Amino acid sequence: MPEPPTVYRLALEFRAGLLAKDDALLRRMASRYADLLARLRPRLTRMRELAESRYASDVPLSKGEATRVYQALRLEAQVRAEVERWSALAGTDVKAAQETAAILASDEARALTKAAFPKGLTEPMLARLGLGWTELPREALQEVIGQTAPGTPVAKVLGRAGTDACRASRNALIAGLAAGEQPTVVGRAMKAALGQGLPKALTVARTEHLRAYRLASQGAYDLNRGIVKRWRRIAAKDERTCLACLALDGREYDVADP
Repeated sequence: MPEPPTVYRLALEFRAGLLAKDDALLRRMASRYADLLARLRPRLTRMRELAESRYASDVPLSKGEATRVYQALRLEAQVRAEVERWSALAGTDVKAAQETAAILASDEARALTKAAFPKGLTEPMLARLGLGWTELPREALQEVIGQTAPGTPVAKVLGRAGTDACRASRNALIAGLAAGEQPTVVGRAMKAALGQGLPKALTVARTEHLRAYRLASQGAYDLNRGIVKRWRRIAAKDERTCLACLALDGREYDVADP
């Protein structure tokens, strides 16, 4: 028997709200990264000015000279410090988003379940039968959102993305100057290198944010097996929906299944 339309409307409403929060998280992380690049701009400008003076004299910097200038300007130290600062802030952003998502998922799982009750059935009636809704314990929520603590996979990936970007920007700068490339070309290469860690970090953030919501939802249903027996996948069916999700659209699963 198909679920009441209210369930679908609520599911779509909750999904839209979750995706809006996800987009806000990614925009916040990208904005912080833009701030990082802005703080580096004065030293990058100084490096470009030095390169331009050598480029104008047709005597390009050697690789050793480029490295020494890079170190003298303490550019690497600032790049590393800024990237580490960004990684820490990004980890905080992701953890906060996970906390919100996990709590929201627990509440929305209950709301969806109530919307699927047959007409006339209420929570108090179920409670009198010993089937009252059990809230997901705080400890379970903390287990879901604890994945961004120092040393955990998310924190490591965010930190590694920043470190890789730092190393790549250094290599792009030194190699470009040593090859006698125009300073504007070197500047673009360095900026691109600094930005290469952002897409991967955003992918990790989105994955972990949505994972927290999914695990908390499943935990809430599993804790209430006396009320919830099965759940159904509903694909968004938009331009971002993959073929696998389309193929699984409408499939039902027992709550007890792992």
